Amino acid sequence: MILNVDGDVLCYNASARDIILTHRNVDKHLADIRGQVLSSERTRWSGDSAGSSSSKTPILQLLVSHGTSWYGLRGFWLEAHLDSGSSLIGVVIEQINLRRLDMHQAQRSYRLSPREISVITALAAGKTDKGIAMTLDVSPETVRWYLKNIRTKMEVSTRTAILHKVFFMQMEAWPSPSAPPA
Repeated sequence: MILNVDGDVLCYNASARDIILTHRNVDKHLADIRGQVLSSERTRWSGDSAGSSSSKTPILQLLVSHGTSWYGLRGFWLEAHLDSGSSLIGVVIEQINLRRLDMHQAQRSYRLSPREISVITALAAGKTDKGIAMTLDVSPETVRWYLKNIRTKMEVSTRTAILHKVFFMQMEAWPSPSAPPA
């Protein structure tokens, strides 16, 4: 998917259409994308060293579920320019393979117990509190207690934010896409 500096979608492929643009939360996803892009654009031109225009640093990270699958969206500045001189943003959509998800980094970073890791793994598999409770052979109240502890340790307020941190922590180790030739 290619965006302009305002976060407007300029072009997309079938995957982007199926996963993002026809999803029931399309307006929310596009608003999240625009917000991150506009924030990055302000930082990029403010002279702040953190706002470097490196095409290797994602300026956009968004987690989207589609059916029972999770997808990570990472946006990068493309050094190609429009006639107006504005840069473009390329958005890579990557399916997250839950079987290959390495929870050790999250466990170390947030000091999570093995049981809390089991709760996050079940959460990532799309299970409800009741489903997690059945999987772990505990009560739903115990699952809610674990989720509260996990949110506190990770300094987030929602279940999706837990997964966002874990998934993107994992994705940071993945290679960035190469910038297209000029």
